[in-house]
Amino acid sequence: LWVTLYLLDLPLFRNETNNRLENSFRKLKANSDSSMCMKQCLDTVIRYQRRREDEYVARVTMPGSKRNVKYDEYMNQLLGKTSDRLADIFASEYKFASAPGAMEICVVEDEELFVTIRPDRRAQKVDKFNWLCSCEFSSTMQLPCRHSMLNRKNVWRLFKIPYSSISAR
Repeated sequence: LWVTLYLLDLPLFRNETNNRLENSFRKLKANSDSSMCMKQCLDTVIRYQRRREDEYVARVTMPGSKRNVKYDEYMNQLLGKTSDRLADIFASEYKFASAPGAMEICVVEDEELFVTIRPDRRAQKVDKFNWLCSCEFSSTMQLPCRHSMLNRKNVWRLFKIPYSSISAR
């Protein structure tokens, strides 16, 4: 029963099959025909692949001017430098760090290389050079977390988002 429901949810293409490969080769088929030799076919495939790769690079790696009305200016700058997915992941940390009074619940202990921030029973160490933290979010995502943004905003009086510690797309 579940297999039937699963198959009904799959998209159908022109030839009533679920073969995604068949549908994606539609543009490639338009540039080739059965009278072409093997070398011409390979040239067509390679040219198509290069064009698709160039489109991908233009869409993903080049910085753009994307805007999201839900984000403020700093988050829109981040969105222009990174992908939509990364900005969505980062938004909750940024929202917490931007909240007024967020630093009032934290105790900050400044050391030589690290800053220890204690928002509750746990202590989080923020590296002063790369702005990465010992918390779970920063360790797994390799992104600056709320602790580093709180420290930058309230102690160092810098921009909240450390763009230098966020890798490019």
